[in-house]
Amino acid sequence: IALIASTALALTAAPLLADTDITFDPMNTLAGKEDRVSTISAINGGDVVTSDGILLGQIEESSINADDRAVIQSDVEAGLRYDGDTMLLMIDPENVTVAEGSVAVEPTNDELYAAIGQGGQNSAGPLEIDFK
Repeated sequence: IALIASTALALTAAPLLADTDITFDPMNTLAGKEDRVSTISAINGGDVVTSDGILLGQIEESSINADDRAVIQSDVEAGLRYDGDTMLLMIDPENVTVAEGSVAVEPTNDELYAAIGQGGQNSAGPLEIDFK
């Protein structure tokens, strides 16, 4: 019985796999889009997914900033280990795939979480992450 209870607890605490077909594709990134502003502006309300398929949340706002970085504000999915309900992620366009009204980002969920404690540094490049 204890094994069943711990398994059920682990399943409820595990991050959700995205219920979408979008995956990060390094050959199809925001960097290759002619009109990045229109492309990223069209995704409000879609999902944000990490390269390992973890659903981070739903996009509240998205844009391109003055430094030509994608700015994605999302409502963080319940059950993730992030401190805050809203994540503001600033990421290079080479690390963003936009498709089907959603976004997939490179890094993985673990790399993204680790980057918070490392000043935004991760294997996919620098990130700026803030929470509200």
